[in-house]
Amino acid sequence: MKYKIALDLDGVLAELLEGFCSIYKERCKKDLSLDQIKDWDFFEQLGFSEKELLDFLDEVWSMWWIIPPTEPDLDQYLVKLTESESVIIDIVTCRNKKTVPYVKNWLKDYKIPYKSLIIAKDVAEKLSFGYDIYIDDSPHLMKLIESNKADAKAILYIRPWNSNFPDSQNVFRAENWERIYQILKEKILEKTGN
Repeated sequence: MKYKIALDLDGVLAELLEGFCSIYKERCKKDLSLDQIKDWDFFEQLGFSEKELLDFLDEVWSMWWIIPPTEPDLDQYLVKLTESESVIIDIVTCRNKKTVPYVKNWLKDYKIPYKSLIIAKDVAEKLSFGYDIYIDDSPHLMKLIESNKADAKAILYIRPWNSNFPDSQNVFRAENWERIYQILKEKILEKTGN
C-alpha cells in the first residue's frame, strides 16, 4: 500500500513568519518575533485583514532567499521518508499561485524531496484531496480531520500559534521533525515493512 502524505509549506517547512516579523519590524517600527505569535489569527491583533496578511506573505515569498527552513536538517528526514516505496509526499499549501516560482526555488535550494506541488484555496480543500496523512500547523485543518469520518490522520507540527491543540484519535502532536519522522515510522513504515 502506498501512503499519500500532504506536507504543508508555510510554518512546517519554510519559516515564513520569520521573514514577516523582520519586514513588519522594519516597516511598522514595532517589535515582533515568532514566539509572540500565540494565535493562528494573530494578524487581526496587528490590525491586518486576512487579505492584507496574505499580500504581505506573498511579498515575503518574493524574497524567498531570506526564508529559513523551520529546522536546519529537516530535508534529511524527508529524504529518509521518500526512500520508502510506500510513501508519496506532495507539498500541499494554500499559496497564491503567483508565488509558485519562488516556492519552487526555495524547495530546490533546500533540497526538499516531493512528488507534486499542490495549491489549495483553503484548508477544507486540502482535506478534500484525500491524502492519508496531513503534516500541517493549521489548527483549523486539525479540527476538520478530528471531526472527519474518513481514515485521514494528521501530525500537527507544534508552533506557538497552535500549541493548545490537543492530541486526538486522528491527530498526533510533534514538536520537531525528529518526532514527525518517529510518528510516521511507527504508524506507517513499520506496518508496511519499510
